[in-house]
Amino acid sequence: MGLDKLPATWDAAKKEVLESTFNTLILSLGDKVLRKAQFFTFKMVEGKYLMEHLDEFNKLIVDLKNIDMKYDDEDQELVLLYSFPRSYEHMVDILQHGRKEIILDKVVGALKSKEHKRWIEMESPSGDSLFTA
Repeated sequence: MGLDKLPATWDAAKKEVLESTFNTLILSLGDKVLRKAQFFTFKMVEGKYLMEHLDEFNKLIVDLKNIDMKYDDEDQELVLLYSFPRSYEHMVDILQHGRKEIILDKVVGALKSKEHKRWIEMESPSGDSLFTA
C-alpha cells in the first residue's frame, strides 16, 4: 500500500513518521544495491596505476563491510582478477588456472611484481639501468 493511500483517520504526524521511515528504508536499500553493483562491475581503466586500482578495490571492500555486506575471500579475489583490462589478461590467466584456490594476498603480490617489472622495463628497455658504473 502506498503512503498516499493511508486511511484519512491517520493524523499528519503518523503519516510523516511513516514517510520518513519508508524513505530511509528505500535509501538504505538503494545504497546496498548500488554498492553491490559497484563491487560486481568494478573495472580498471587501461593505463591506470595498479596501486591506485588496488586502493580503490580495498576502499570498496571496506565500504561493503561498513554496510554489513560481506563477501568471502574467493569472491573478492575473482572480482579483483576480472577487474583488470586486457593488458593484464596473461597474468590473470596464470593466477587463475592450475590452482585449487586463489589467495588474494598472492594475487596482489604477483600483480605488484608485474607492475614493478613493467616500470623497470619502461625506464630502460635494454635493462642497462640495472648496471650503472
